[in-house]
Amino acid sequence: MKLSELEVENLKIKEPAESIYDDAFITDVVYGNLSDDGNYNEWCIVFGNSNQINERAKTVIEKYKEGRFTKIVLCGGTAGISNTDNSKESEASRMKKIILNAGIPETHIYMEEQSQNTFENIDNAMKIIHRENKNIENLSIITGEYHLMRCSLAFKKKYPNITVTTIPSYDGYADKNNWFIGSNEWNTGRCMVIWERNLLTKYAKENLLADYEISREKVSKK
Repeated sequence: MKLSELEVENLKIKEPAESIYDDAFITDVVYGNLSDDGNYNEWCIVFGNSNQINERAKTVIEKYKEGRFTKIVLCGGTAGISNTDNSKESEASRMKKIILNAGIPETHIYMEEQSQNTFENIDNAMKIIHRENKNIENLSIITGEYHLMRCSLAFKKKYPNITVTTIPSYDGYADKNNWFIGSNEWNTGRCMVIWERNLLTKYAKENLLADYEISREKVSKK
């Protein structure tokens, strides 16, 4: 069964999210078998999310100090769906303040403050990287664990010759081992992951993501 063969459900923004699929199956689809390969790559793209600024900045700091990458592209504008408090400061700028305070040199930081979604994040970040290295073959990405599959498949679709190291930023509520805990109200981890499964299928059907075989042989519905 491929990702694009699943159903796109009629979920409503700012409403509780119910799914026809069971939790174990949703976990398989959203998180798959992605893992951090531990490689060093010169470049790292960090995806923005207004609700997870601190978590993602913390991951950047930790991995930079471990020597996992040198150059950092911080992504995120002000009009993304996660900007529920209507902040006028870009997601990229908010992350930059935190990592500068941790001692990361400003010369190693590149800013992408125009994008409002994952696909714009990637395209705009790659424009920055290609100005420095037109023949880039590998890079790292940092985003929420629940969001890594979408980013990985988007790269595979548009930049199939680039090897991507996926580094998860854990938030404590939308991670593989805890998203299913709690209610399905809007903006909870459970709601976010149900939406993510739905978006993965929607975008695969629209040919925006590379399609992939889900590890389970049989679709599990409630």
